[in-house]
Amino acid sequence: MQLRWYQDEAIESIFMYFQKKAGNPIVALPTGTGKSLVIGGFMQRAIMTWPRQRFVALTHVKELVEQNAKKIVEMWPSAPVGINSAGLGQRDTMQSILFAGIGSVQKNPAVLRHRDLVL
Repeated sequence: MQLRWYQDEAIESIFMYFQKKAGNPIVALPTGTGKSLVIGGFMQRAIMTWPRQRFVALTHVKELVEQNAKKIVEMWPSAPVGINSAGLGQRDTMQSILFAGIGSVQKNPAVLRHRDLVL
């Protein structure tokens, strides 16, 4: 899957941010511009560069958990993706990339184990 130029720029801006400082970068994209693809592209590039990185992407609705997981697998079929969502009936905790519902992990975040970055 080929990313659009502005999606590539968004991903590059995250890496540029972390090269300059630690902290919490923000990428703002309007509805329909492919935020799921940017999230997936960022995680793919990070894991290809640093294979031991572990991510969790949190959201408040099961539809976005499912959408984000589906998009990364479409762009990267061998992605180490899991879902932890009560609403979807899945409780994965082992994969390097987890898509999770906030409500599913808020009372016991330790179940996610070590994560290098929370999105």
